[in-house]
Amino acid sequence: MPTGPPDSNLSSSSSKYARIDPRRLQALRRYDVIDTPPEETFDRIADLAAALLDVPIGLVTFVGDQKQWHKACIGLDAQGLGLDASFCVHTLDEGQRLVVEDATEDERFDDNPLVTEDPHVRFYAGAPMITPDGHVLGTVCVLDTATCWGPSACWIPSRARPRSDNSQDWTIWRRWGSIS
Repeated sequence: MPTGPPDSNLSSSSSKYARIDPRRLQALRRYDVIDTPPEETFDRIADLAAALLDVPIGLVTFVGDQKQWHKACIGLDAQGLGLDASFCVHTLDEGQRLVVEDATEDERFDDNPLVTEDPHVRFYAGAPMITPDGHVLGTVCVLDTATCWGPSACWIPSRARPRSDNSQDWTIWRRWGSIS
């Protein structure tokens, strides 16, 4: 299993899971999104991701050296998390999509406070947001309090469609539909 994006120069952080690349952190600072107010565009992406997978929680996250910042947070009342409680940091470390069907059965997450306490997360699916120069800055992800049993249960429901007729929603929906 890969430990980071190809050709990365990773170093350990204070998190027991996270590996932080200084070049990635520099790229993150250039985007100037950590500790900034919510923006409608990011909220729409998080809402659309949750709607597409028919789950209650959708997030757009950016992972810094000490915390995960929720630029958009639908269905969860948290502006950010420490890296030790982050599912997204694993998506960042692997540099590819991550699906956790049952967090209680995954040793990376079975003692995570998001799993053992409210909201009792069971399912996670996250896709990395990668800059043109290859740095993973964060994720678009969804969470559910129900498990996902097997591949057929994890696919986008056929009834899923954008909640509005806005052309931006449809463009994003079509892009999600092309993910294999």
